[in-house]
Amino acid sequence: MHHPYYNKDIKHIESIQNRAMRFTVNDYTSTQTGFTTQMRSKLNLDTLHHRREVNRLALYYKVVNGHIPAISPKDYLTPVRTRRKVKPVQYSDFLSSNTVDKSATNNSQCFRYSFGKTEQYRNSFFIRTTLAWNQLDDNTIHLPTADKFKSAVSATLKH
Repeated sequence: MHHPYYNKDIKHIESIQNRAMRFTVNDYTSTQTGFTTQMRSKLNLDTLHHRREVNRLALYYKVVNGHIPAISPKDYLTPVRTRRKVKPVQYSDFLSSNTVDKSATNNSQCFRYSFGKTEQYRNSFFIRTTLAWNQLDDNTIHLPTADKFKSAVSATLKH
């Protein structure tokens, strides 16, 4: 599964979904600002980026809980052994790529990750998803089923 991480690639894939939505509603001429956002909400669709994030975390949930026999969590995931939880301050009007933000450990089942030298490695499945997993709260990661987990993550990421 390819998960684009460059904004230009994300925008290109989203534009394909936007063209498909225009085809679905049979409106190829509207140019008003926010038209595709309104269409997406009318059709009850999430962005492809949002759906990829949710599905990545759902797969990770299944790996962590041993639901995928071919991938042993012991082979790929090393638990973080720390008593200290790192919770960065979040501001609604500021987006940060601070190291503390990436090192957040908001739950009791956090995993260690290594910083790679290449951008491809840093954006690989286990590294990228471990960062997102560590930022989820305990209530979410301890949900009993993958479907409930997926619904909770989807709702959390929408806000």
